[in-house]
Amino acid sequence: MRRLFAKSAGTRFVLSRVEFIENELSLWVSSHMKVLHNRRQDQEVFNPDNPSNSEKAALLSLLKSNFETADSKANVLLFWHGPSAEAPARSIARHGFAALSVLDPGYYGCGRYGSLEAEYACKYASEYPEPKVPNGSGEWPLLLVAGVVSMAYPITACADDFRPPLPVVAPEQCNYFGQPMKPKYDTHVVPVREPEFLVAPVDGATFHELVFDQDAQLLPLALVWFKKP
Repeated sequence: MRRLFAKSAGTRFVLSRVEFIENELSLWVSSHMKVLHNRRQDQEVFNPDNPSNSEKAALLSLLKSNFETADSKANVLLFWHGPSAEAPARSIARHGFAALSVLDPGYYGCGRYGSLEAEYACKYASEYPEPKVPNGSGEWPLLLVAGVVSMAYPITACADDFRPPLPVVAPEQCNYFGQPMKPKYDTHVVPVREPEFLVAPVDGATFHELVFDQDAQLLPLALVWFKKP
């Protein structure tokens, strides 16, 4: 777990302890892959209707490189979720995800948000968009989550996904701001850059946001506690 955290946590956050969440991972993976397979049985993992855009292709390739499985219809990846406090973190650990769009209307679609990078989730859990008070040991909670992806749509800084002007200067420009996700897709992936965390070119992105459409796509694996050194 320390290696997994350190791989994308940067230098400002350190793991202090881990609480593993009891669940039936293999049963969850097989059952949800079956559901998604039946739902998408006539389509590929990546929709063939995706525009032949080099930015979108690069983003999908990056997402695919994070898959832990290689099923032809649905794939599992590990990602991080930065909760606003310990209480909602433990609620998610016990009951799973609700439709979380608490900090904003859903910049890139209404859904359940997370990040490929632990550092980005740590920022949300501890200091963004405003500082959060740590517990008595100086810790903040983070969730490690397994997510099933069947149909992924890459949101990039282009006219397909954003209203002018480009480059993007405000989150409200996104066509999915506060709106349902793109039809036929169950996951959005978005490259973003500090400090505003607006959409960025794929090769200039600091972090990558994930948006999942359904609670059933997500399985909390561990409550990870971190500190600032």
